[in-house]
Amino acid sequence: MIDARTDSNHLVVDRQMGERLLQQYREVCCTIHGATITPEGADVFLARNVDNFRTFKAPHARMLAHEMVTGRFAFNGMPITFDTRGVLVNGQHRLRACETAQAPFVTNIVFGLNPTTRRKTDIGQMKRGADAVLRDLQAPHYTTASTICRDAIACIRDQSFERHVAHVSESEIGQFYESHRQAIDDSVSLSLPIRRIFKASAVGAIFFFLVKLRRKGWTQDLVNMIAGDAPAKRAGAASSLARLAWKHNALRYDDLDTRMVRRAIMAANNIDWLRTKHDGTKLFDLAEAERLGGTLCNRFPQNIVPRV
Repeated sequence: MIDARTDSNHLVVDRQMGERLLQQYREVCCTIHGATITPEGADVFLARNVDNFRTFKAPHARMLAHEMVTGRFAFNGMPITFDTRGVLVNGQHRLRACETAQAPFVTNIVFGLNPTTRRKTDIGQMKRGADAVLRDLQAPHYTTASTICRDAIACIRDQSFERHVAHVSESEIGQFYESHRQAIDDSVSLSLPIRRIFKASAVGAIFFFLVKLRRKGWTQDLVNMIAGDAPAKRAGAASSLARLAWKHNALRYDDLDTRMVRRAIMAANNIDWLRTKHDGTKLFDLAEAERLGGTLCNRFPQNIVPRV
């Protein structure tokens, strides 16, 4: 008989070994260190994922699978855990990712936990590892940069400028920042002066795409007008949008949600880009935002980054 407490470290857990471990150590409180779980072993362990009150998040599993396929999934000591009933307590996303990627991964495995442990799992705050990645890359205002990177990647994936809550891996965010460092840094510096009116999470990605479209000058003018102390007396949609922003800020309007803010910026840019005459002394018409705010200069997000 193998004693998991002494001799079972660094096992390769395939289907046969997975079934053997579950049978042998169901009621033995022990840890197996550095086990390599194969897709077949993951399938055996997932069969014990019963009565799980923890929500399975498919996008997170896909993100982990991507990391495994590319060889970037690193051993971090976080174990796959089972209770004394042989029920999976923690690890469903990693195991499902292993199945999807058809790639093994290394982890610790803990057996014999008290069933009440399930209610004590993941009670802390979610960690934002991407912030640390961008901090290590010396990104100015790395938290804001991380938000903009994640949002821009999601826009490109979804072929839409709408904001989506997306699971993006730390390595993807790091690579995206390194590939577009100047545009991200510019979009951060453009977002910060108007954060009391529009959050960076609402405007940052749109500013990023505008910078990539070589519309930084127009965007800077818009930011200067929004951040200024008094409405600028200028022609053009940017001035008109700035007036709407001032009124929104002064009266605390609720109708300018993230979607409308984005569409208004895109529509104002498109009007000025087309050199259409626009009365900048009036509030920007949100009906125009709905009509003209679906693209930037007739381009979608997935077209902007690789072509410009």
